[in-house]
Amino acid sequence: MYGCLADAIRARANMSTNQSIIRVEKTYTNRRISICLLYSIDAPTCSHKIQFPLQFFTGIHRPINLTCFMNDANPSKLNFTWILPNGNIRLGHYLNKTSSYITVLPTYTEDFGQVTCRAQNELDLFGECHINMIMGGKNITKKILFNIIKEMLLY
Repeated sequence: MYGCLADAIRARANMSTNQSIIRVEKTYTNRRISICLLYSIDAPTCSHKIQFPLQFFTGIHRPINLTCFMNDANPSKLNFTWILPNGNIRLGHYLNKTSSYITVLPTYTEDFGQVTCRAQNELDLFGECHINMIMGGKNITKKILFNIIKEMLLY
């Protein structure tokens, strides 16, 4: 028992705050074996290493795919939750165990703004990526599309 405690005290000087020590004990016919394990637990971090959130432009009734990539999570199996600007919460689709995507179809002006992708591991440690969805596209109707094609054919 004291061996693990002494190891923990010695190791604490060189550990970051997200590392832990666990002691596992097993008794075999009057003999106790104690094993100390040093492991690191880390919250996921957003892989977008920029100061400001990513920005994507779209329009009303124009679907857009948003993707969230996470790094450094330990344990690495993540659950993703997407929080939309209008307050709705959605689950995304997995690309792999550390990334997710959703398709958003804005219907109202309230559907634009900051989208938050929250990734949480089984130890309830979480990280977030922020994406700004900006109204800047135009819904192309069949008539507008027909006129664009017509003009292209005339040239």
